[in-house]
Amino acid sequence: MLTGSFLTIFFLTRIFSPSLYGNYAFITTTILFFFNLADFGIGTIAVKKSAKGKTTQNKIFNQALGAKLLFTIIAIIIAVIAVLALPQFQGIRLPALIAVSALFFHTSRALANIFFIASSQFIKKVFFECWAS
Repeated sequence: MLTGSFLTIFFLTRIFSPSLYGNYAFITTTILFFFNLADFGIGTIAVKKSAKGKTTQNKIFNQALGAKLLFTIIAIIIAVIAVLALPQFQGIRLPALIAVSALFFHTSRALANIFFIASSQFIKKVFFECWAS
């Protein structure tokens, strides 16, 4: 993964001018801040709760889905306001707004990950219960 990051930076610095690469880095770091705001550790909490098994997996997934969507909507609204209002985005508003749309895809991927981990925990429990009987 680290090698991939270095290769990406190597090629991007060769393809983009210093100004364009600076814009790319600024947009990327800004959007990563909003990714963290949208995530808020919900996936980790959902997996931890589902592993304890005190509540149903469906209930945990629904709560995680609701919280994740709420935080994502808030993060998207704040990011769009920041892109439109801050002078640092002058001249790069369209690429920044396109990058903001990635928040939705990030949330979709994280929710699929939560569902997969919760399902695998359930399958593992069922398998071991059947194996033990």
